[in-house]
Amino acid sequence: MWSPIFTFHVVSNLPPIVNAGDDVDTWLLPPDAERVVQLNGIVTDDGFVEPYTVVWTVVSEPNSVTHPAVISEPYIVNPTITMTLPGLYELELEADDGELTSSDTIDILLYDDDGAVWAICLVGDLNNDCKVNMEDLKLFAEQWLDPPGGSADLVGNDGVNLGDFALLAANWNQTGTPPVIINEIHYDPDVKVELVEFVELYNAGSNTIDLSGWYFSKGIDYTFPPGTNLPPFGYVVVTEDPSLAVSPVTVCDKYGTDSSIIYG
Repeated sequence: MWSPIFTFHVVSNLPPIVNAGDDVDTWLLPPDAERVVQLNGIVTDDGFVEPYTVVWTVVSEPNSVTHPAVISEPYIVNPTITMTLPGLYELELEADDGELTSSDTIDILLYDDDGAVWAICLVGDLNNDCKVNMEDLKLFAEQWLDPPGGSADLVGNDGVNLGDFALLAANWNQTGTPPVIINEIHYDPDVKVELVEFVELYNAGSNTIDLSGWYFSKGIDYTFPPGTNLPPFGYVVVTEDPSLAVSPVTVCDKYGTDSSIIYG
């Protein structure tokens, strides 16, 4: 006698997969002295329970009382954030499918508008010489146990304490490294009608650099548009004619440069 065999497949709900995006280094820009950064989160879900919801939160920032960062639409995956005070911002993107949650964080390091473009100064560099040494320790000691908001409040919004000292100690005797360099300049081409003069920028750092609003102060009249990001160890090319035209010859046509990194 034969009996029917039943097979059951149990499908388990999985938490959403959350990617808050790459860490970002950027600068305040005059005259408004603020920086708006596009957040590039990614969330995927199996849809087993119900449509997921998301929320962005500011986990830590230089001063949440007097200069709070503002997230434009915290309940969407790709809002913007506006910051007005230099320092380190930690943001969290959380997704909830009604049963399970997951999250991811990013750091945004915001430099002053008069800070050096050519050297990223380390956390703990209180005198802005891009070195963490005894001079910084003296300044740190002068602010010990001060309330939130001072330059030695490195962690952000909790006053100067052992947490801040740990960050300074982690970078002790270290020197800042150049994030963005002019890697190559090509000018005065042999064939004068070819629009192939260019300047190439290279990101030597390990964080994405937000180039929005950056410009050349001499020799070249160009400002990078909003949303221009230079990934770690990546390149961008600024040229007279960024088009894909074959005649006259352009950088893209002559050198095979990827059009996605060409600006001008």
